[in-house]
Amino acid sequence: METTRLEGSGLSIPICYVTPEGDRKWLEPQVVRHTLLEQLFAPDELKSLLLVKLDRESLDAKHLKASRFEDGITRKLVFSSDKNFYFADQALAEKLTQFFATERDTACRYGSLLVSDCYKGITSLNDLNIKLVDYANPDYAGFKTHDCHGKISPRLFESLRFEGASRVHTVSPTENRPFQFRMAYDASQTGQEAAPTISFLAKGTLLVDPTLPPGVDLVMDRSSIKGIRKDQLDDCLPCGDYQLPSVAFGNRANAEVSRYSNSWQFSMWYTKDAILADFLEPTLKQAQELADRHRNPLQLAQYLVNQHDKQQQFRQQNDAEDGAADGERQESRMISILRHDRHGLLLYAPKVIDFMESQVANRWRELVVNTGFQHSSGMAQPGQDLPRGTICTPHLPKGDVVVTRYPLRSFRLAELVSSDNIRLYRNTHDPKLCAMKGAVWINPRDAAEYHQCDFDGDQLIATPAKWIPHLAKETLRAGEPRRFPPVIKRQKVPYTEVQDENGNCAYNTLPKVAAAVCQNSIGRVATLIGRVHTSLPTPEEAASPIGQQQFAREQQTLLKRLMSALQVEVDAPKSAERLETIDPSLLDDTKQWRKDHPSPFFDFQKNPRLYRQFGLPTQAPEQSEVSVLCAIAEQINPLWEATQLRLSYGNAPRTLPREHFRYLFERDDLDVEALDWAEALKERAKQATAQIRTMTGEDAEAFREALGNLYESYRAEINEAFPTDDEKRQVAAAMWHTQHTRPELDRPRKQSLAVAKTLPITFNEGTFTLPSSPYEVEAYELSVPFDRAQDWMDTLEARHVRYEAVVNAALPVVDFYLPNLSERNAAALQQTFGNQMIDIDQLPDDLRVVPPADLTWAQWEGDTGKAALASIALVRKLRTSKRLQR
Repeated sequence: METTRLEGSGLSIPICYVTPEGDRKWLEPQVVRHTLLEQLFAPDELKSLLLVKLDRESLDAKHLKASRFEDGITRKLVFSSDKNFYFADQALAEKLTQFFATERDTACRYGSLLVSDCYKGITSLNDLNIKLVDYANPDYAGFKTHDCHGKISPRLFESLRFEGASRVHTVSPTENRPFQFRMAYDASQTGQEAAPTISFLAKGTLLVDPTLPPGVDLVMDRSSIKGIRKDQLDDCLPCGDYQLPSVAFGNRANAEVSRYSNSWQFSMWYTKDAILADFLEPTLKQAQELADRHRNPLQLAQYLVNQHDKQQQFRQQNDAEDGAADGERQESRMISILRHDRHGLLLYAPKVIDFMESQVANRWRELVVNTGFQHSSGMAQPGQDLPRGTICTPHLPKGDVVVTRYPLRSFRLAELVSSDNIRLYRNTHDPKLCAMKGAVWINPRDAAEYHQCDFDGDQLIATPAKWIPHLAKETLRAGEPRRFPPVIKRQKVPYTEVQDENGNCAYNTLPKVAAAVCQNSIGRVATLIGRVHTSLPTPEEAASPIGQQQFAREQQTLLKRLMSALQVEVDAPKSAERLETIDPSLLDDTKQWRKDHPSPFFDFQKNPRLYRQFGLPTQAPEQSEVSVLCAIAEQINPLWEATQLRLSYGNAPRTLPREHFRYLFERDDLDVEALDWAEALKERAKQATAQIRTMTGEDAEAFREALGNLYESYRAEINEAFPTDDEKRQVAAAMWHTQHTRPELDRPRKQSLAVAKTLPITFNEGTFTLPSSPYEVEAYELSVPFDRAQDWMDTLEARHVRYEAVVNAALPVVDFYLPNLSERNAAALQQTFGNQMIDIDQLPDDLRVVPPADLTWAQWEGDTGKAALASIALVRKLRTSKRLQR
C-alpha cells in the first residue's frame, strides 16, 4: 500500500474505494506521469500518498475524514482533483499543504495542478531569476503580460531539455511558438534571502521575449499564481525580482493550429436553413464514405484505422483536460488489432465486433449530432495593441472570421452560454504577431467580454466567414448589441464564510469543502439551455398567434433563469452558492417544460443504442416540425438505415464464440509460470471490474475512465514484472489463452439448455420497446426456448417475416419481436401458442441464462469479451508472432 515511482517516469498510486456505507475496497493502482508532484519530491517522501474514490452518487464528507488505514498509517485529505481525493500521512501532508497555506480550500481547486500530465515534458530549474508583475498595473505595461500570460528569456528557453514526454511531439517547441506551462516552487527547500518565503503553484502560457532585462529568466504575471489569496498577494509575493533556487517546471502543450469538430452547442444558435447550407455538404460526403465501407468488415476495419490515424494529432491536443484519453487509449489498442489483423482472423470475435459496431455507431452519431464540419483554432494570446473587433490569426487569410471559445463540447467551463459568445471579427496580419505560430491574437477586452477567455492555454475557434457564409451572416459582429441580457455575476460566497443554522462555519474542514466543490450541475444546466432554446411549440401553442407568443415568452423567461443558474454553477469551485439556493423551483419548472416540449435530440443523443439499433428520431410523437438540431439527422438517417451492420432480418455478420479464438495460442505451447500469472490476473481483473461497476453505477463515462486507469496499472505492473520483450510475449500469449478459456460458462450453458427443453413456446401481443425503435411500439412477441430457436429463425427468414431476436435475460428463450406480422399469421400463432405460459416458480433458483455458443444471431446483453481487455492490451506486442500472422 505504497506509492512507487515507475521506471522512467510516473507514479503508481494505490486506490481505496469507500462505499456509501463506509466500507473500504482496494482497487488497482492509478498511474500518473510527468507531474509536478513527482518532480517535487523523492520517492520515499511520496510513499504514504493514497487516492480515495467515493461513489459518484454519494459524495459524503464523512468518508474523507482522517483515518487509520490497513497498513497502520493515519492519513488525511491534503488535496483533490475533481472527484479524486488524495490522502497522505502527517509528514507528507505538511509538505503539500504549504502550497495552499493562505487559502486551504484552494487545495480543492488547484490540487489538479500537482497531478496533471505535462505531456511535452517536465524538469527542474535551478537558480531561476524571475520578475513578478501585475498586468493591471501601468508600471508593468511594457512587459505585455496579461491574465495568466508571461514571457521567457531565449537563454532559458534554449536550456530547457524536457525528457519522458508522454505524447509524440506533433509540434516542436520553438522560440516563436507560445506554450502552456505548469510550475511549482517549494519555499521550504531554500534559505536564500532573495527567494520568496511562501510556496506556490503557477500555470499559464509563456512566449519567448528577447527584450527582457539582462539576467531575467522569466516574467510571470501574478495572475498565474495559484494557492495564494488574491488579497494577500501584495504581502506574500509583492511584484519585484526574485531568485528561486529550484522549481519544478513542465510544458503541458505547445501552441498549435488545429482543426476541431463542430458541436451542437454551436449549431443551436443558428437557423435550420443556415445549418443545412453550410454543414450538410461536408456531412453528407463523410456519411456516404462511411456507408460505402459499412457493408464489408475488412474495408470497415481499414476505415476505422484510417479515421483513427487522421484524428490522432487532434486527440493529443484534446488530451489537455485532466484524466482525458482513457477511452482513447483503449480505442488505440483495439485499432492496433484491426491494423495488424490483415487477414481478418479476429473480425468476428465478439469483442472486435462489439468495438467495430460501437465505433461505427459513434461515427454516425458524431456526424448527425455535431455535423462533419471542422473549425480552425489556435491558442488564445493577448494582443493589447489590436483594435477591438479585430484579431490576428496568421494561419488564416485576411477578412471576416467567426470566433468563439474552445472546447465547444466541454461543459466544465460552459464557455458558449449563448449566441452572444460567438462573434465576427476582422482578421488582420500584424507583422510582429504573424511571426508567432499556433496562436490567435485577440484584444484582451474582447476576449473577456465575449468569450470569458483568459490566456492560460484556452483555445479560440477562428473560422473564416467564407467557409460558413450563411452562418456568418447570422453571427453578431464584435461590438454589436447583445441578443440576450448580460448575466450579472453574483458575489462569490467563500466556503469558509458560510454559516450553518447555529452560526458555526458550515465548511470548517477540508473534507467538507472537497465534497462540496465537486458537486455542481454545470453539465445539467448547460444541456437544459440547449433543450429549452431549441424547443418547438406544442400543436396547441402553434395553432394560434397568441399561443405562439406565449410559448416564446415562457421560453425566454426560462432561458434567462437557466443562464443565471449556469453562472452560479460555473463558480462552484470558488463559491458555496448553488442554483437551488438562488432559484429553488428552476429544476421543477424545467422538468415540466421537458414534459410539455419533448426533444428527440436531447432524449436520445447519448442513448447507447443510437445508431447501433436505431437512428436519431427527428420528431417526437405528435410533432410536425423538425428542430434545428435534428435537421442534419433528417438528411443522414436514410443512408444509415440502408447500411446497418446488423439488419433486423437476421442476415447480419455473426460473431463467433470467444472460445473459438483460443486456437491462436494453445495451452501446450505456453510458459507455465506465465500461465499461472495470467490466471491470477484474470481473477483480479474480474473482481476489480465488478468493484468499479459498483463504484460508478450507471455513469458510463466514469466506468470507462476507471477501467482505463485499471488497465494502465496492469500495463505498468507487466512492464515491471516482465522486463524483456520475450517475457512480455509469453505473458501476452498466456493472457490471451486464459481470457478465451471460459469453463465458468459451461455449467450455466448446459443448465440453460436443459431447462429450455422443458419450456413451451409462448405468444403474446403488446407494447414493447424493440431494439430498433426508440419509442414503444405495438408488436407480437414469440418466445422460443433455446433448443428450438434456430429452427424458428430459419422459418421466419424463409417466409420473409421481419423479426428482431433478443435473448431473454431471465429465461432460456429467444424473444422474437414481430412488428409487421400479418393478421393471418398472428391468428395461427395465437391459436397454437397463445394459451401457453411458463411457470416461473418451476425454474431452478440458481438459473443463470447463457445461450448456446452458436446462437450468435440473437442480441444478447451478456459478456462480449470485455474481460479480455487486459490481454488485448498486449496484442500489439505480438506483431511479429508467426502464429498470429498465420
